Amino acid sequence: MLIDSVSNNGNLLLNVGPDGRGAFDPRHLHLPGPAGKVRYAQLLNDASEIRPLIPDPAFDSGHKKLGALPPETLTLQLPVQRPDVAIPVIELFL
Repeated sequence: MLIDSVSNNGNLLLNVGPDGRGAFDPRHLHLPGPAGKVRYAQLLNDASEIRPLIPDPAFDSGHKKLGALPPETLTLQLPVQRPDVAIPVIELFL
């Protein structure tokens, strides 16, 4: 499975388990590169604000320390309830 994913330019998540309902925890979105360049982020469907999260090295998210991310990584804190659209889109304003 790993070889198939990587050979097709894909990623494979390892050691990331679902919650009790079988869903993955989508509280944070890590985008490598745009930290410090994004002024504002919002959902496309209703223009609700997506807040950036400044990682605290002392906080442990359970799987990986947020402080261990590269310094140029932008971390967005996603809403608890998923938007009622087929594909949620986040707009980034530079």
